Amino acid sequence: MCVAAKAPISCAAIREADRRDRRVARIKQIGFAQGANGRDKIVARFNNNEFDVATLFFSRFRSVIAQVPTAQQIIRRCLSRLAKDAGPSATYEYEPEEEEILADLLPRNLSTQVFRALLENAASEQGAHERDG
Repeated sequence: MCVAAKAPISCAAIREADRRDRRVARIKQIGFAQGANGRDKIVARFNNNEFDVATLFFSRFRSVIAQVPTAQQIIRRCLSRLAKDAGPSATYEYEPEEEEILADLLPRNLSTQVFRALLENAASEQGAHERDG
């Protein structure tokens, strides 16, 4: 699994940082905690303005003999400036407040996407071992 980001940091720099962060070569049992850990690293780099778009690359398991290379954009460019120029829009009232809802849902969504990519990679790797073994 690799996370690539668009400017100002290169994918090579992210891979090098990931190599420095890697403490365990292999995780024998994948849990949601690994997804949350990956999310925390991605969000920290995003908050440090190291990138503006993040794409998650992983192998999606199709069958024992087929894994599909997959790219999934998990952080998009901020479109708030474009939305202001879009013209009239409907107003919705949320309870609790919209910011509170998003503060809870967005980190959970990122964790889930990273966790899914970890599971897909593990399934693909197991499928490759079954095919070779």
